[in-house]
Amino acid sequence: SIQTIQNNWSYKPYLEAEFRFNESEIHLNSIQCQYIFVSEYCSAIIPRIEYDSNLDTFNGFVTPLLEEDLLETTPQANLVNIHVIQPILDSHVNILPAATVLSAYGTDQKITAIDILKRWLMIYNQFNSKGIRVLGFSTDGDPKYLRAIRLAANYFVKTQIWTFTTIN
Repeated sequence: SIQTIQNNWSYKPYLEAEFRFNESEIHLNSIQCQYIFVSEYCSAIIPRIEYDSNLDTFNGFVTPLLEEDLLETTPQANLVNIHVIQPILDSHVNILPAATVLSAYGTDQKITAIDILKRWLMIYNQFNSKGIRVLGFSTDGDPKYLRAIRLAANYFVKTQIWTFTTIN
């Protein structure tokens, strides 16, 4: 909701490629929620580099930025990847809380299904360590994401290739 975004902005502004696990935990605890569903969506954008003077950062590059000469060597993002969490409350609660943004960052087409699985596992483990249970992940119909779902479920594979572990 707009009020949630304004409250979070006054607390700590959004930074590109920063996962807001601590802020999400605070929000979920405030509404007494320990179950969430994570959605991930990737959409095309017009590639453009912008400087944010308030945060002293450049936005619009493919993340992660590991090099010093980023303007010369780092490609511009042509996609934005957004992670949203939807709180799932008990069935006796009549109101559905608004979804909140976990992270947003620029990317390109150079991601694999295994990279997606690793990211989902990282998100799952981060929330699990905070006592928040991720019930599932959803995404758009991009073939890489569908392949990640198929690999995670071990559908149509000859041998199991992925074993999920959690942090206790």
